[in-house]
Amino acid sequence: MTAHLRIALPDDIAQGDILAAAAACFMERGYQGASIDDVARRLGATKGRIYHHYNSKAELFADVFRAGMALNRRAIAGQLNIKGPAITRLIAMMKAHTVNMIATRPFQRTVWEGITMHLRGATTPEQREALIELAADRDAYADQFRAAAVAARAAGDLDFGNAGVAMQMMFLTLNSPVFWFQPRTGQSTGEVDALLAEIVTFALRGLGYKGKDRAVTDMNLGMTERLKPIHEKVARMVRDDILPLDDEFLDEVGKAGNRFAYTSRQTDILGGLKAKARERGLWNFWLTDSSRGYGLTTVEYAYLAEEMGKAHLGAETFNCSAPDTGNMEVLERYGSAEHKQQWLEPLLEGKIRSAYLMTEPDVASSDATNIAMSCVRDGDDYVLDGEKWWSSGAGDPRCKIYIVMVKTGGEDAPRHQRHSMILVPADTKGVTVLRAMEVYGRDDAPHGHMHIRFDSVRVPASNLVWAEGKGFEIAQGRLGPGRIHHAMRAIGQAERALELMAQRSMRRVAFGKPLAKLGANYDIIAECRLEIEMARLLCLKAAWVMDQGDARAAAPWISQIKVVAPRVALKVTDEAVQMFGGQGVSQDTPLARMWTGLRTLRLADGPDAVHRMVIARAELKKHTQEKV
Repeated sequence: MTAHLRIALPDDIAQGDILAAAAACFMERGYQGASIDDVARRLGATKGRIYHHYNSKAELFADVFRAGMALNRRAIAGQLNIKGPAITRLIAMMKAHTVNMIATRPFQRTVWEGITMHLRGATTPEQREALIELAADRDAYADQFRAAAVAARAAGDLDFGNAGVAMQMMFLTLNSPVFWFQPRTGQSTGEVDALLAEIVTFALRGLGYKGKDRAVTDMNLGMTERLKPIHEKVARMVRDDILPLDDEFLDEVGKAGNRFAYTSRQTDILGGLKAKARERGLWNFWLTDSSRGYGLTTVEYAYLAEEMGKAHLGAETFNCSAPDTGNMEVLERYGSAEHKQQWLEPLLEGKIRSAYLMTEPDVASSDATNIAMSCVRDGDDYVLDGEKWWSSGAGDPRCKIYIVMVKTGGEDAPRHQRHSMILVPADTKGVTVLRAMEVYGRDDAPHGHMHIRFDSVRVPASNLVWAEGKGFEIAQGRLGPGRIHHAMRAIGQAERALELMAQRSMRRVAFGKPLAKLGANYDIIAECRLEIEMARLLCLKAAWVMDQGDARAAAPWISQIKVVAPRVALKVTDEAVQMFGGQGVSQDTPLARMWTGLRTLRLADGPDAVHRMVIARAELKKHTQEKV
């Protein structure tokens, strides 16, 4: 087997041994069951030897998959000579694939494992069952899938939710990327090529494939050509339209009598800005890899989020603010059709707001396995009892829906399968907002971080997101992007603070000199610039790793930037406060408000210490087989 493999692989004997061992492990235990430890034991080697070649199990699997596909292509090469219509050739190839996929050879079985992995793109058990049934009889459904791909693209629905199309297109296009698809009448070759490229991109990202010979692995962290005009429009709108209205909006807080009620002027300001953004097509940028938004990569979105972070109303103006972005992502990826119609659509339209309720006052919620809010099935309903606090956004009168992390499993269930997520409308009987939590004495109205009690709150069982025990899986999908979005905006705040600091240092005179020329202020300003640039590059790299589709490999990078970005932005803001003196801690500049938000960010979505633990474990695993 090993000698046979080396025909298709680079001339690297050690790597060939690793791939052969990995193929056998994946065949025996499946992708989820197999581990780097299993591969190391089969080789009689240390994990460090494998990590010398691969950073993660997903990356190793991608190379095994690629090698398997190379063998598979040779096995069916004769099918390329079949004459006749494209669909005839397509079905012939699929039949040849079917023969290979039921083979017992490790590489062929691993290819099949890779294809079935993509079934996870389906968001409900019903969808997954339907896709499995379709996959079992691929050749009979070839034409339907072909037509479905065209129809989905025309309707703007070709995304991760359309997993059946993406799965089948991956199966076909990885082996025959040119000949299978012929242009329809009136359809140009360029249009077909664009459709095919989009299908392949979605399929590969859904799998988490990272073949080393693919362009997607080129680490280009600069602005793409398609992004540049969008970025220029966003930056100009933040500078010319949003920033000038920030202070007026915040000055209105409390004028309606209730600090969490909008005045007519606040409604006009925010409504006017959002309408202007929509008119300009600047909306829902955060929807990466989705037909609902621009389809930007996370790297591209990073540049836009940085600009949004410079203004208090920046993110919401473009419908890109937390916690809505994370909640919409949950609904799009895991919600039922009913959930999407009732809650996702108005959120995408910016008509309502939402909150994510996870943290609890009586447990250390940085360890999410401690979450204790009771959620008990009672007939066709679930009944919730307990308290949540630091429920960001729940103070906003437009907040209509909560996504709540609850405990549905007993102590006998695995620790990470005891929790679920469920939708609770904000006006449900038994839900009581106890108080607004204050951050260094500020209540952050009208957004708010609320302390909420649930007393026998009853909601339909259909409000459960995905299934019982899936809370952690959903949370990781939600929190990863959310953390990096926070980091991106924090860098924007750091840029704003440095701009204010520089302006102040040149305009203010003390002891006969501009402040910039006093003490160590040159050094301070220079160090701030250095640290911002380093943080931005780390943020962009973390975004790039996310774009490769391997959530596990991205985790330590997300943790790195979640530690670094708030820390750098907080330091720069603190130096700006110092440059402003007494005015810096007052309401006369945005610095005091920015400082409290950034200091809180070092706790929100996981405290620094937890993220440093993730980073350290990832580093130590490279050098030991022991548990770290």
